[in-house]
Amino acid sequence: MASTSRKRSARSLQEDEQTSSAAEAPAAVREDEERVAVAGMEAWRFGFSRFSWFPAFKFDPTDADIVASYLLPRALYGRGHAAVIQDDVSRCEPWTLMREHGHATSAHAFFVHDHESVGGGGGGGRRKVQRAVKNGGGVWRIQKGEVAILTIVRGGGGGGGELDVVYKRRNLSFHRRGESSSSGWVMHEYEITSPPLPATVLSRIRATPRAKDKKLCIKEEPSCSTSAAGERSGPNPDHTAAGAGDSATANHNNTTSAATTTMAAAV
Repeated sequence: MASTSRKRSARSLQEDEQTSSAAEAPAAVREDEERVAVAGMEAWRFGFSRFSWFPAFKFDPTDADIVASYLLPRALYGRGHAAVIQDDVSRCEPWTLMREHGHATSAHAFFVHDHESVGGGGGGGRRKVQRAVKNGGGVWRIQKGEVAILTIVRGGGGGGGELDVVYKRRNLSFHRRGESSSSGWVMHEYEITSPPLPATVLSRIRATPRAKDKKLCIKEEPSCSTSAAGERSGPNPDHTAAGAGDSATANHNNTTSAATTTMAAAV
């Protein structure tokens, strides 16, 4: 009996060790996934000081952050920020554009450009469903669009009044010349439709895992030759990523879902 008891104890100990290892494995996997998610989004890549944030701080703004802290100040006052590059995304292929601005290994990059809306006036004019890049390397195709309302409350307590900003986010995919399938490069395009403002468009470009699987080597692509590269807009000392005294609420409305987000805004 003593021998049987010892065997059972040994087996139980072995099972406990296996259970412990199985429990630890997902935690290690999650840690690796988080590390991969941060890679390419480090704040220093987008003009934020290496000494102002923790090393793991990443720049991955929400839609509401993008509109309130970067697009709206640009449309209203012409404010720039080091995180957003002044250039035309239709100038050439996305991987070439990112490489030219030092984002060859970044997870994404942000660009701003002043467009003339089709039909004239401020933002919100109809934009082409398919847009060819100017060097002939491919086309951006619109997949779908979403309309959202961002309510900005000035002064935190509401004393500064409220401003409802209606904006549209267009989702596009890039197709290389002569190819019917997507390259795996995607773009989110943000434009304010109300109140009427100059037709300023802010775009976020990134490569999906599909683009990496297709092994699009951006280092081998020629640079854009038909026009000069845009310049990165310099940081504005009066404009930061988030204002401590302001708050904003974004109500994202589309045909399938509705969500509410609360965040700090700098306008």
